[in-house]
Amino acid sequence: MPNRLKRLRQHPDTTRFARQLRKDTTDAEHPERDQKRDTYLRSQGFQVLRFDNHTALTNTEAVLETILKALDSQSPPRGGDVAERQRG
Repeated sequence: MPNRLKRLRQHPDTTRFARQLRKDTTDAEHPERDQKRDTYLRSQGFQVLRFDNHTALTNTEAVLETILKALDSQSPPRGGDVAERQRG
């Protein structure tokens, strides 16, 4: 059995198939991964905005306005403003 498993791992189709599975995750796997990333980013002081592809491509101006409004409402990063960091 171990030899058979070893041959399977070395077969090029197996590698291609594994790569395809990693690339084409299910919708449920995407929300879970996105949620973990969002939680981490928020814990680091970032605000997370999400836009679906259709909206981003067909209503780009509204997406950009939403981003600008979010930026205007944000306080400076934890490390101070850019000029402050450059001086330090």
